[in-house]
Amino acid sequence: MRRLGRARALLTTMRRTVRIDRELGGLTSLCGPSPVPVTERSFGAEALREAVPAQHAEVVKAYASLLDTKVQRLGLKLDGDFDERVHAVADRLGQMGAGPRD
Repeated sequence: MRRLGRARALLTTMRRTVRIDRELGGLTSLCGPSPVPVTERSFGAEALREAVPAQHAEVVKAYASLLDTKVQRLGLKLDGDFDERVHAVADRLGQMGAGPRD
């Protein structure tokens, strides 16, 4: 019986790992370069991380901090100014001319 329980736990862990790998693969394709970069260049569109790398890095750092805060608050059931801070990051991205992949 113990072996069966361990096998089920291992199977569950493996399934979870496969699911996470699929999700990360999907995110990588969304966050990566456009599949048709020539079209982007012809319209003058450029990824923020290439056009303004320092500002892009600041926004990424702010967003990462917000996500960490949200995860911690979900665990502790705390409320705060999270929504306002997310809107501020979104506004900043909008002012920078961010596209969906940014």
